Amino acid sequence: MLGSHCWLRVGASGAVTTLCADTALLDPPNPIPVAVGESLIVNINAHEKPLVLTAFIVGRSESFPSRSITFEPSLVSSFVADLPIGLYNLYVSGQWLEGDVYYAFKIEVK
Repeated sequence: MLGSHCWLRVGASGAVTTLCADTALLDPPNPIPVAVGESLIVNINAHEKPLVLTAFIVGRSESFPSRSITFEPSLVSSFVADLPIGLYNLYVSGQWLEGDVYYAFKIEVK
């Protein structure tokens, strides 16, 4: 699910406008099944790699603290789902000179 984002646009006349949309942290409805220890791949569909690429993993139980992962800026990154069995929200955030965006996913580690 597309979350908050803000992007600069340059029109034909050279005028710069900003397109922004703010959302609360999203809670996607359908979890993606993931095996414990499975490698998850983050593909960025963009013309250039982000300056900053981060993932935030938020557990659905009080026993799992949030975790953040900072990736090397790239169009393709990966991380291992070394998480206890359960439901998690995964927020992937990218930042470019022109703006930023985050996407939300729900994963179910089995």
